[in-house]
Amino acid sequence: MKIKKNHSKCSSCGGNLVYDAKSQNLFCNNCNRTIEIEKINCIDKKDYNLTTNTINNERKTTNCSSCGAQIEIKEREITKTCPYCNNNFVLEINEINGIKPDLIIPFQFNKEEAIEKYKLGVKKKFFLPNKFKKSADFSSIYGTYISSFSFDSYTKSTYNGRLSETETYTDSNGKSHSKTTYQNISGKKDIQFENIIAEASSLTNQKLFEEIKPYNINEKTTYVYNPDFIRGYAVETNDNSLENCKVVSENLMKEKIKKIILSKYFYDRVEYFNLNTTFLNNKYSYMLVPVYFININYKNKTYTTYLNGQTGKLGENLPKSKWKIALTIGLPILIFIIIFILANVLPHVL
Repeated sequence: MKIKKNHSKCSSCGGNLVYDAKSQNLFCNNCNRTIEIEKINCIDKKDYNLTTNTINNERKTTNCSSCGAQIEIKEREITKTCPYCNNNFVLEINEINGIKPDLIIPFQFNKEEAIEKYKLGVKKKFFLPNKFKKSADFSSIYGTYISSFSFDSYTKSTYNGRLSETETYTDSNGKSHSKTTYQNISGKKDIQFENIIAEASSLTNQKLFEEIKPYNINEKTTYVYNPDFIRGYAVETNDNSLENCKVVSENLMKEKIKKIILSKYFYDRVEYFNLNTTFLNNKYSYMLVPVYFININYKNKTYTTYLNGQTGKLGENLPKSKWKIALTIGLPILIFIIIFILANVLPHVL
């Protein structure tokens, strides 16, 4: 199936149009013209149980906007690079082969502002080496839209487990003793979850992605997908299936359910915890969310961390100061030892 492509060119000078995060519109770097992007606010989701994740075997092609060569569109691709002239361009919504994005959260700030937010975020983190905090060096930073699935579910859970709490005390002879008490717990918990995001690209690390959440998904910040928002940016398309991402989202929900349940109790240790959860009224949307990837080289070691392209929240995968960590762990222990000596040893010596 051959599609007539609607090229994104400036009507004044013919230059390429790119998305400008500051103005939230298209911008021509050639003649500095700004063109408004159609923005349709939406947070609607589809019924997961009515969705069939079928593969479209129909062969689609498009023409390169630069050299005119005919190029095949693979399933799930949103952007293309021409193999003949290396031109990068964005596919229109009707050109995408397979599942199509429903929603998008656009970048809220450009690369220069991202660098400033990164440096500010580094300065605020305590456990980083002072030398690194002062320089906040990085080797590269680039903005990319991450393909993700956002899920809603009503969960009904039953649980049982055993918790323990250990108390240390000193008897009249100055000897230290420990006493552990146990409590068995069980119950039910119903929770409505909304906008639990699971990234759909195998190139993105879900753990690092979790560190920069949450994204603000509401009717003011989220739009119906429009390819104009990604012009000039890279896109990591989804190579993880909807079903796999649903499993990831369910695991994220279970972690939150467990945390909420355990927050009601006083304990030092979880002996065991069993959770049985049913997921009802499951809905989803396929959306693109903005992320800045930051690569750092520090003392012959490479780090990659993420920066939320909507909120500016910085991830945690950064160089760490071993002595700051040791001091934080060791100081309370040292204080406890000193107090113990003052309270139990010195009175007998004196």
